[in-house]
Amino acid sequence: TSGASGDDEIAAAVAEARAETAKATQQLGKMRNAAQHWKKQHDKVKADLDAAIQARDKAVAEAHRAIERSVECQVEAARWNVDAATANVAAADAEKRAEEMAAEA
Repeated sequence: TSGASGDDEIAAAVAEARAETAKATQQLGKMRNAAQHWKKQHDKVKADLDAAIQARDKAVAEAHRAIERSVECQVEAARWNVDAATANVAAADAEKRAEEMAAEA
């Protein structure tokens, strides 16, 4: 009977090992699922970050274009101011000449 009880002990040990293996396999599956979940979360956050970086880069580029346009407008306004000043001087000269001609006449 000692052989039978030894077989029983082996069978019990094998059954316990199988149960532990099944439990470990189940836990491994849960860990894999969790890892996949966090990988998806990481990918989503990375995509959001990439989109934010692209939006920032676009906004910076637009700001630079706006600054360049503002400078162009300031230069153009200065040109118009010079033209207006020149026209005012010419008008004053013409008015002075007209007064001189009227005085001579």
